[in-house]
Amino acid sequence: MEVYPGATVVEFHFPGFEEKYEGMDWKSLRVVIEKLDDKWYVVGIIHDQWTI
Repeated sequence: MEVYPGATVVEFHFPGFEEKYEGMDWKSLRVVIEKLDDKWYVVGIIHDQWTI
């Protein structure tokens, strides 16, 4: 990821929930973590979704 070089990104992706939107109502939550002195720190939380 360009903004967080060297970080670990965990993504929780939810495909569309309602059939009437045919998958166009997806959402994602990304948690960005970095290790510093043997401890992990959350350095970013990114929410993304398709808007209709």
